[in-house]
Amino acid sequence: MILTVTLNTALDITYRTSALVPHTTHRVSEVIERPGGKGLNVARVLAALGHETVVTGFAGGRTGDVLRELLAHPALFTGAGGGPAHGAHGGHGGGPRSRPGRDAPRSRAA
Repeated sequence: MILTVTLNTALDITYRTSALVPHTTHRVSEVIERPGGKGLNVARVLAALGHETVVTGFAGGRTGDVLRELLAHPALFTGAGGGPAHGAHGGHGGGPRSRPGRDAPRSRAA
């Protein structure tokens, strides 16, 4: 079993568009959210190579809730931020959550 520690977890957000054309308006067709941070990324690759992986780290607030939700389907990592451990076994997990562009997150004050 390989344990990775992610001290700075992140929610990686990718905005997709059909094409990039200079001097035109671009519409987002899809938004993909995926757990990120060096430890999570390393664990994802190790699991894809067949290694049993467990991740620990910090995941607080609303973003932490989203990270824990994404990491639980399929279960690849233990609970982050001191939460209960769920499915500490390897596999191809922590997959992206995808949604249409019309649901793109809006800007908000921190």
